[in-house]
Amino acid sequence: MTSSCAIRSLLSKSPRISTLLPTKDPLLGAEQLLLSSTREILRASYAKQLSSGEYDIVSTSIDTSVAFLHSHGLFEDMTRDNDVSYYKVGKGKKGIDEETGEEYSFETQKLGFRHCIPRTLVSEGEKRLFGGMMIQIALD
Repeated sequence: MTSSCAIRSLLSKSPRISTLLPTKDPLLGAEQLLLSSTREILRASYAKQLSSGEYDIVSTSIDTSVAFLHSHGLFEDMTRDNDVSYYKVGKGKKGIDEETGEEYSFETQKLGFRHCIPRTLVSEGEKRLFGGMMIQIALD
């Protein structure tokens, strides 16, 4: 039996599948993957549901597809706080901080991630890799 057949078989026999409710954010829950603090809350929610004994399967229910992220504005949003991109939000260029008056130049987050959130003119391949990284974060 292939793994997809095994999964279908399990799903057809299991009426106890849980999914998390979408958030009110335009990304409907995918935004929770962008910060370690909200990723921890997400993991705790999954763990609580699994340990409750009420569910056989807990689904991430988070859409990280390129089409979804694109249609919900992630690739155009330069202000969304995150800790998965290489550069600090708003400081991936040269400039002067409006609050402190200090100069900055391509400041990095130093968190181990070596990519940027893809933007509108970036290749679809890079966007696809980013979406894959997002789902991997959801499953870790």
